[in-house]
Amino acid sequence: MSIIQVPLDANTSARMTLSKLTFSVTTVVAFYSFGAFGFFNLFGMATVIKICVVLYSVFGVLSLLELGILKGRRRSVVVLTLFFYIYYGFFLTISKGSLLLGLVNSWMMWVFTLYILLADRKIVALISRSVVILSGLSGLLGLFVFVIYAVYPEVINIDSFELMSSETGNKTIAVASIYDYFSFTSGDGFSLFDLQVTRVKGYSNEPSATLVHYLAPAAIGLLLGKLYRSISILLLFFCAICVSSMLGIISILLSFGFYLLLSIKSHHIRSSVSIVGLVLILLLLSDAEYLISNIMGFGQDIYSASGYDLIARKEGSATARLVSHSDAISSILNHPMGGAGQNTTSGLVMQLGLVGGLPLILIVLYFSSSVYRRCSLVFRKACTFRVRFSVSFILSLFFTFTIFSGYGWDRVSGVIMIILLYRNLEAEVLYEDGTGNVNTQIIKKNLSIS
Repeated sequence: MSIIQVPLDANTSARMTLSKLTFSVTTVVAFYSFGAFGFFNLFGMATVIKICVVLYSVFGVLSLLELGILKGRRRSVVVLTLFFYIYYGFFLTISKGSLLLGLVNSWMMWVFTLYILLADRKIVALISRSVVILSGLSGLLGLFVFVIYAVYPEVINIDSFELMSSETGNKTIAVASIYDYFSFTSGDGFSLFDLQVTRVKGYSNEPSATLVHYLAPAAIGLLLGKLYRSISILLLFFCAICVSSMLGIISILLSFGFYLLLSIKSHHIRSSVSIVGLVLILLLLSDAEYLISNIMGFGQDIYSASGYDLIARKEGSATARLVSHSDAISSILNHPMGGAGQNTTSGLVMQLGLVGGLPLILIVLYFSSSVYRRCSLVFRKACTFRVRFSVSFILSLFFTFTIFSGYGWDRVSGVIMIILLYRNLEAEVLYEDGTGNVNTQIIKKNLSIS
């Protein structure tokens, strides 16, 4: 008799439940300890926390076995994800010259990917709600600092501007002001209704990294209960005004465009518009001068109407990103199977292509098409504007980080968030009434489309 068929006693079941719960907490801790989030750096705990997560990710395999990763179709998921992360980790190790950045990182990505993909709905809901609440609390603290600096600019310490950056890593942060414990500042302020204010970035190392830890949780919160929707509104305001990341603003604005796209009832027309739109955007990205000119013109219009001048001053940043995009394409063409070893600020597709070449690009594009199909399905069956906008927002986020900038998304925390977004979309597909009762018609329709 197979050991899997042996009936489990109550104590064993309790241990298994505790095991899954513990690894869920580990997943949340990993989300806030890896990548571009520097909360633990404030207390000199970044290295210790990361070591604990890495060690426990080894024991996390027991949780994966409990989830039945070797049963039925789940084995194909295990094999495909294992191939992806081994391939990615191998070439990342070669290009970065670091086993820690390569295979160790890809190991954790694989474990957390499988855990979130295969965990039951209650576990995914627990992780999702925890992330929304914690990001909401962090965003509230950031809003507090933003208001304090706007009302009392004399309390700003210029030494706070460079506390956290992409070079910080695991170093301990020596705060320059008591307000640094509540939120980091990005150093460049902007004018809003003739009031000069200072940008904040939560505990992220730069404004563009807030998409992972603040804007994406907002998208998830919109799909959950009323409390979480309120937190999402707070996070949207925080990202759009207090952080004022260009990428964040683009993601929010593009949501309305994707809402109109998904509103098209004809599948063929919707697909045609999607393809034409993507081609046009890629052409625009290749014409940096024309695109930057229009961005600056739009920024000037916004400044004239509201006194908001940040977009009008983003010429340097926009130019750097577009040049980086072109450089990434050239490097991938020269190294089609990976190993280019170049750092860019381009989209996730290009970043993965620089590491693993065309094989990883094709896998990401296939996964992105699956996300698009799920978004389209949920949008069509949704009865409320809230759900439809949430889906459009998630699709906009995916588009932004895959095409424009994947900064922060190619790390452990970014992978955790990507899979969380995917599973929350899946929950909307399978659980139409929100009560946990599976709608078999929706499942059949989903399978036929996918």
